[in-house]
Amino acid sequence: MTDIAIPKVAVTMLGLSASGKTSFTMSMFGAMSRGVEHYFLWSEEDGKQLLASWAKLLDTGKFPQPTDMTGFKYYDFVLNRGMGQGDVLQINWLDYRGGAIIDPSRASQDVPVLEKQLLLSDSVYIVLDGETLGKWVASQVDGTENGLAPVMDKLGVGHISQMLMPAVAKRRRELGKPPPSVVVLVTKEDRLAEVVEAPADLAMGLVERHLPELLPIAFSPGVQTLVTSTTLKAVGHGRLERCFVVPFVFTFLEFLRNEITVEEGFLDANDERHAANAEQLAILSRRFGRIVRSGRIRELSAEQRRIVGEAQRRRNKLVTLRQEAERLETELRGARIFDGGQPRRNR
Repeated sequence: MTDIAIPKVAVTMLGLSASGKTSFTMSMFGAMSRGVEHYFLWSEEDGKQLLASWAKLLDTGKFPQPTDMTGFKYYDFVLNRGMGQGDVLQINWLDYRGGAIIDPSRASQDVPVLEKQLLLSDSVYIVLDGETLGKWVASQVDGTENGLAPVMDKLGVGHISQMLMPAVAKRRRELGKPPPSVVVLVTKEDRLAEVVEAPADLAMGLVERHLPELLPIAFSPGVQTLVTSTTLKAVGHGRLERCFVVPFVFTFLEFLRNEITVEEGFLDANDERHAANAEQLAILSRRFGRIVRSGRIRELSAEQRRIVGEAQRRRNKLVTLRQEAERLETELRGARIFDGGQPRRNR
């Protein structure tokens, strides 16, 4: 994407304590700092600290302290396709303390910060504990399941929805922007498979079948959603590390799709302005000819040149955006993507 500025997106992670948000961030960075499927991730400010925490986990088996202990954690990441192609996406990433979602004593301090971040977020990662989901799926299989409410409560669905809905409404009302894309990130895929006693793909298929009921906000009209899973055990296992790349590619794609819509809208409005301007020029020329050629006709002619020049620049940008979007769609083929709750056709 050398023809346009490197886009910057905001991403917010939402999920309860111990759902795996911080562990995902750390393991994702640990894997992608080395490179996964021609993508690399780097951070000028946080890279060394993240890699040190990752090395400690690999060495001692100790997970990082929950973000709840220290509040919000922001990261500035850059997604890169290697030295030959360079940076493609800047990411402002917020790991939100899970305990604050259900802790009223923290609401006055934390909620305004989260609402502001969600207002600006291009994508929201809703993190669900795979082991909790696995136990619920297993209870369905053996007939002991007692409804959706208990597992939704354990996953924090109500609290997450209450955080997300007002922010999205404000985003639409004040900024005129569509809802953020959603990544439903099921962590601890290995534990999910063990509890369900099924291969990981089959276990995730069972989860996917019930997610519209368990997390309806992510499958409502007008929302683009990726359902994906991850596990720390994927690190260092080649193609399994794809689980760390797919969310970024999806976030990037949906950002570009929104940009394409904006550019198409601009060009439509620009065409209307060009036609109206041309009509005024024609009327003045017929009525006054050379009498006003140095006045209003000259102004309108200059405006026409500006309109045409800007349209050409925006068309060039649109071509670049569409080419990049097509490339990303190819890379996401086979992913679990939903448009307004319906599976996307290219799956």
